[in-house]
Amino acid sequence: MIRKLAKTAALTICATVSIFFVLFVALLTDWGRSSAHKEQDRLILQTQSPDGKLVAEVHTFTTGMWGWPDTLYVALRESENPFGDKVYARTYE
Repeated sequence: MIRKLAKTAALTICATVSIFFVLFVALLTDWGRSSAHKEQDRLILQTQSPDGKLVAEVHTFTTGMWGWPDTLYVALRESENPFGDKVYARTYE
């Protein structure tokens, strides 16, 4: 009787550990797949001022995860400087 009970307990524990292991592997696989999507900052349009000192750029910033907000923004920068200031931004969810 005790052997039968011990065998049943051992099988139950093995089955439970196996189920948790399979669920853990599935969770890791899904997490790895969703983190493969990277954030993207794309330049849509770029225009230089008539005097050539300033550059206006229109960008779209797309987040890496589905369902997170995306942003459209306008940046102004000097011609020599690769980085500018955001003067307008609109977030879409």
